[in-house]
Amino acid sequence: MKTFILSKTFFLVLMITSLTTFAQTSSQVKICDFRMQSAHVVSDTPETLSHPGYITPVYWMPVKVPSTVLSALVRNKIYPDPYHGLNNMLIPDASDEFNRQYNLEKYSHLPGLPNPWSKPYWFRTEFYVPKADEGRHFDLIFKGINYRAGVWLNGKQIADSSEMAGMFAEYRFDVSGVIIAGGKNALDVKIHPLDFPGLPDTEQLEAMGDFYLNGGKTGDIGKNVTMLCSVGWDWIPPVRDRNIGIWQPVYLRTSGKVVIENPKVVTDLPALPDTANAEVSISFRVKNFSTGTARGRITVSLIPETFRGNQVSFTKEISLEPGASREISYNKTNTRELIIKNPVLWWPNGYGKPHLYRVTIRYYGRNEGSDEVSFLTGIRTVATKAVQVNGTWRRDFYVNGRRIHITGGAWVPDMMLNRDSMRYDYEFRLCRNANINLVRIWGGGVTPSDWFFDAADRYGLLVWSDFWITGDTQGEFKGSPDWPLDGEIFKRNVASTIYRIRNHPSLLVWTGGNEGHARKELYYAMRDSVIKLDGTRPFIPSSSGFARLPEGWDASWPDGNPAGVYSGGPYTWQNPADYFRRADAARDWVFKDETGIPSQPPYN
Repeated sequence: MKTFILSKTFFLVLMITSLTTFAQTSSQVKICDFRMQSAHVVSDTPETLSHPGYITPVYWMPVKVPSTVLSALVRNKIYPDPYHGLNNMLIPDASDEFNRQYNLEKYSHLPGLPNPWSKPYWFRTEFYVPKADEGRHFDLIFKGINYRAGVWLNGKQIADSSEMAGMFAEYRFDVSGVIIAGGKNALDVKIHPLDFPGLPDTEQLEAMGDFYLNGGKTGDIGKNVTMLCSVGWDWIPPVRDRNIGIWQPVYLRTSGKVVIENPKVVTDLPALPDTANAEVSISFRVKNFSTGTARGRITVSLIPETFRGNQVSFTKEISLEPGASREISYNKTNTRELIIKNPVLWWPNGYGKPHLYRVTIRYYGRNEGSDEVSFLTGIRTVATKAVQVNGTWRRDFYVNGRRIHITGGAWVPDMMLNRDSMRYDYEFRLCRNANINLVRIWGGGVTPSDWFFDAADRYGLLVWSDFWITGDTQGEFKGSPDWPLDGEIFKRNVASTIYRIRNHPSLLVWTGGNEGHARKELYYAMRDSVIKLDGTRPFIPSSSGFARLPEGWDASWPDGNPAGVYSGGPYTWQNPADYFRRADAARDWVFKDETGIPSQPPYN
């Protein structure tokens, strides 16, 4: 066990050298350079910790956010790298019972605390905001935390752990009245552990031993809205801290007093199979944070990003009362420019090029300043149809009116969530070169970062997105249909995820979970949210057509038919000839969405 004490003078030097400077010319800047320490050894109040210039007698280790707590401790050489050898057995687990079973308590780095994940961790940073930004609007944005968080800025609490909960929600806080322009700002984030850490299975320490038991002995990790496989699965050992931390980026966004939020782009090809004309709809919310009526202009543009082609742009007048917000929608009815002739389409890998447009929505007002939202998207349509093959339902997918022969595989997260944008780009380039056209986000893992979807868009990989339900925790195989316990956290995470990724042309389909279905309350929350907040992509109940819905429940949307897709392996080596027998004889091979990779034939 180790304690770290450092002189106040040296710590102050480190804190000042890590300051981040924000320039007015940038609308959104990532806050990366934090310091971290366990609440077990930090006794000061949150208000004190979040005071600019705070000096502590306790060493806080440097951490680059995004990062989990365990990743930061490994980088600071507090614990050995669990990716290597049996190092994972030299790190205490989040389960007290598991620690006692394997005598892991002795490895805790915190004096007097056998389980170093049982108490919260502080992430602290300071940054500078220019005097020139005084009077502007500031939003503090957290793209993802795990599992609960409280936030303090300059001595004031911004959010508590009841509202910041669950691994998959994005949080945006108006901090305009708290930011110090022309000086240092101090930000503290208190990361709380999972409500229920889960009990891992018996440790697999034999070279040729059995797989881990998926989801641990009881599946109780499913009580949380989190990365379910962090308790251990057949392909991953338990992640000791369960990946608590700030696992997605943090931003400070600076703008004028009128703010653009939640943009949505919908593209349609109304005369398929004719693709000579596309119709585009663009909607978003604007909020007026000023004390006067805002009168200004909204300018929208669609500019080719990956090819040379025609641009589309238009400008509209807008007025907004003080403190008001409004949904704005432009479409073919009120904006003729959104009928695009001879559009250049986004196609999945093997069917054409994944052409991308840059959409920019800009507000300019004489008194309120400006705001701008910009992102990439593609012009394309997706559709699905379930058909019966010898009495078994099979689901077909269509892009731009053309039926797609789906080839691909399931994507699972790295153990400690260390992938960055370069790694995602590399992996998706490999997928493209392997001639696959779909990546499935598996429901026992995570809905990954924006970098994942950006790479999928660039390389033409379709994305199948499971929500965070799996039969190994919600009662299909073990666990309980009452899990996750807090349905409101689950619902908020679902809505936030749809808002975040719905503009990506790569996103093909939403799925209610992996090899199971949620209880009715949560099942309909997913289904209804997809219809309301997206409305352009299909929703299917489960990755397994054998997970039967209860009598009277609505099935897939929009066709109302069964899932028509099937999982369930095999996961081990098979004689290649056996796959052809299965394809002919086994009902689940009309659309197989999960099988082991060994000996999978390269037939396309």
